Amino acid sequence: MCGIFGIHGNYFNDDNYLHDVKSFLENRGPDNYGILKLKSVETSFVHTRLSILELSKYGDQPMYSDTKNSILVFNGEIYNHFELRKDINLKKKINWKGTSDSETLINFIELFGVEKFLDNASGMFAFCFYDIKTNNLILARDRFGEKPLYYTFENNNFIFSSTLKPLLKSPINNFNINKKSLYNYFNFGFVPGSNSIISNIKKIQPGSFLKYNLKSKEIKNYKYWDIIKEFKEKRKNFSFNPTNSIDYFEKIISNSVKEQMISDVPIGSFLSGGIDSSLTSILMNKYSSSKIKTFNVSFENKNYDESEYANFLASKINSNHTSLVMNDSHLKNFIPDIGNFYDEPFADSSQIPTLFVSHLASQSVKVCLTGDGADELFGGYNRYFFAKKICNNPLFFRNFLSKTIEKIGPYNIQKLYNIFDYFLPKNFKINMIGDKLLKLSNILNSSNNYEVYIKLFKNSNLEDIYLEKNYEFDNSIFNLFTELDNFTFEEKMMTVDIIYYLSDDILTKVDRGSMAFSLETRAPFLNKNVVNYAFSIPIEQKIKNQNGKIVLKKLIEKYIPDFDFKRPKTGFGIPLNEWLSGPLKEWALDNLTRNNIIETGMFNYNIFNQKINEHYAGKRNWQNLIWNFLMFQSWKEKFK
Repeated sequence: MCGIFGIHGNYFNDDNYLHDVKSFLENRGPDNYGILKLKSVETSFVHTRLSILELSKYGDQPMYSDTKNSILVFNGEIYNHFELRKDINLKKKINWKGTSDSETLINFIELFGVEKFLDNASGMFAFCFYDIKTNNLILARDRFGEKPLYYTFENNNFIFSSTLKPLLKSPINNFNINKKSLYNYFNFGFVPGSNSIISNIKKIQPGSFLKYNLKSKEIKNYKYWDIIKEFKEKRKNFSFNPTNSIDYFEKIISNSVKEQMISDVPIGSFLSGGIDSSLTSILMNKYSSSKIKTFNVSFENKNYDESEYANFLASKINSNHTSLVMNDSHLKNFIPDIGNFYDEPFADSSQIPTLFVSHLASQSVKVCLTGDGADELFGGYNRYFFAKKICNNPLFFRNFLSKTIEKIGPYNIQKLYNIFDYFLPKNFKINMIGDKLLKLSNILNSSNNYEVYIKLFKNSNLEDIYLEKNYEFDNSIFNLFTELDNFTFEEKMMTVDIIYYLSDDILTKVDRGSMAFSLETRAPFLNKNVVNYAFSIPIEQKIKNQNGKIVLKKLIEKYIPDFDFKRPKTGFGIPLNEWLSGPLKEWALDNLTRNNIIETGMFNYNIFNQKINEHYAGKRNWQNLIWNFLMFQSWKEKFK
């Protein structure tokens, strides 16, 4: 993994600025630093390297092609690059200097073109390929956006970077917060789509590339992979055979895990004890020549602690397992600096265990495999079950049930539940039942499938708190639902989740959380063969009888027959309310000031303050609202 940067324009030769860029990118690449200045075209490239493959100088960047006609700065891994080298060698004799995937990438693109590379590459990446002859810069990003890439074009200066800070701290800095992006952030907990939190700074979209010509200053955007088109094609042409489906799935997911175990440095696996990370760890163990290393974080609050399941799986596969119990001291020392780790405000609270497990793993390995992508591709989220169940009931009944919940009071139900909570088995415990009933009441009033989904998707539904009501999510999700006219309701939700939630929440969380500690993470479920399989099988092989990820469970049963599938899904849940009212309370209240709230220009302070008071008086749980604001404030302070 690495950090990449480039600038074309007035400040390409600003040594002070370029030195600052190095420091901004250093956590993404602490092992080596390279800079290349091209005075003839007023362009500079910067690369910070995390050495994973080809540890010698022959993997350093910026890198020239064999012909010296192209230059590359690259972040990521190309898992099948040795196969791509074979294609190159069949067409041209290359004087290979080393065995890095970067050297394969630059020579392949020069020989066959960027589109053929993007069609054939198996990997995660964000890169800039500069064609010296045509003066074209090509910026590209992998299909799901595992690796980030920002860019801006201001006052004839074109700048791109792995992280946002080099753009914000550039000499042309006249950027302002994008209010529409900020509104979306406070609703979803992340900034979705091509717009960043900053006006005039964009994100290269997953499955896309951009061409910028240094002479004409022309920018063109291209989409090389369209998830909807791909999904429709696979559903139309696949002849499903349930008899050999599990065997085929085992073959392709095994190949993906084996492929992603390529490394010249120590490698391990995140192991939460859930289905996705467990299957990844099982297969890693199967194909590893030595004992694998697995990592897990746990909580003192046993309602959120799943370490027993991780320990169970670790003992079954005999991994070298390391676990950390998060305590108050960890939180107090760590959380106030959380804004340093994210390019944009980010408030998926599972970022906390992600950061901790990344820090833990980075002390032993430089690469970890994860289970990311399995929920979206194979139907793992609870909303896939509940949304359809809700919509199957007539609207009049839903409205009646919603009013009944409101009349009784979700928090009266919470108080009653708390009396019996101690006696309930863990499988029957429901965390924050009052908040969930409040959200359910709101969802039950929805008039259509789309509205049900968007309310489940949103981090908060607090329209009364905003000063302006005219900010919208630009109808992208609604338009997407309409386009998927022949898809089942579950498939529509899963597709939208892949496009928005997976890319801008899950993968952002894991990439920034792991790279904060110079740890590379890899996601075997996002291999294109695994994705094509997921797109091809009928929904009944993913979700049936309120039960998701059926094919994954059947495969795990083959290896671990006594694996517990009946426990409720927690999704890396954390005792956030408990922390905000305990070890993080002083820090939280120091940031929840009148000036800070008003300064955003987004909120009615009186309503916002009322909700804060309700929260800390124990009357209501507004943890999502509070956490969203705290993460924005933390980000803003670090990026000033």
